[in-house]
Amino acid sequence: MTNAIYRPTFARLFIMFFVMSITLLVGACGSDKVTSEYVYSTNGVKLSLGEYGNPNGQPVLFIHGWSQSKEMWNQQLTAPELQGYRLIAYDLRGHGQSTKTMNPAEYVSANNWADDLNAVIRKLGLRNVTVVAHSYGAIALMDYLSLYGDNNLMAINFVGALAGMGNQSVTAYIGPDFGRIKLATSERFNDQIDGVMALANANFGNTVDRDIYARGLAASMLTPYYVRRYIFARQVDHTDTLRSIRVPVIFSHGQLDQAVLARSSVDMASKVQGSKVAIYEASHHAPFVTEAVKFNADLLALLKNIETGASRDQ
Repeated sequence: MTNAIYRPTFARLFIMFFVMSITLLVGACGSDKVTSEYVYSTNGVKLSLGEYGNPNGQPVLFIHGWSQSKEMWNQQLTAPELQGYRLIAYDLRGHGQSTKTMNPAEYVSANNWADDLNAVIRKLGLRNVTVVAHSYGAIALMDYLSLYGDNNLMAINFVGALAGMGNQSVTAYIGPDFGRIKLATSERFNDQIDGVMALANANFGNTVDRDIYARGLAASMLTPYYVRRYIFARQVDHTDTLRSIRVPVIFSHGQLDQAVLARSSVDMASKVQGSKVAIYEASHHAPFVTEAVKFNADLLALLKNIETGASRDQ
């Protein structure tokens, strides 16, 4: 593995996107370690999900970020130390292998994102689930919490999160990378390329190898520009939602994150009683990729602490 970041030429991007998109679409089907299926949610939206680990284990559900896919969680879903748990990841609506409608209302409604997560939980019969949510995935999780509450959750791990979108309360936490990432919402293909490359750089910095960088780009290109644009149009403030959380919470953040600044997690944690903050000194916006070993150890510690607490309560 090389430590140098891979920045492909424009010509190579075409080949890479086609090849890697095919790989993402069919790769799960070729693995004997994953069960792939679809869940139907609001307005017939079909959500793609995959399961790893022990089907009888304590459930851990992973939610990816904006213009990404469940592929982003590969280093958690396949981690040997986590295989005793029931590991689940799904593609958000408009992302990955899930339905991509062109109706803006499908993406700006908080209830739709909440209903999607609820549909996954109900379909799989999940109870006492720990949810790990990255970036926009944290917004989707808070949409769920605002509508359904946290009674069915065991714990939460927010990663690189903001407390809202499209309002002044979050402006102070937006980093300099954010403006270039927004190019991915353009109708111009060249701008989209620049935007998704900016997102990959914001996620990984110069800390990943060629394969991880390429797969991150390919995952981004599975999200149409209009979906990215509609999501960016959302206006939501989940400050009160944070204050209502009563399960254990960890806020994880890369110290080098220039998309969402680390102080966002610090300030969000101040609104959740008893929550903790984990800062990853060598990471940008995706510490679960760039410091996967440490992230997995922290997640495992959270899960073990929950199990210990639950056994004491019995």
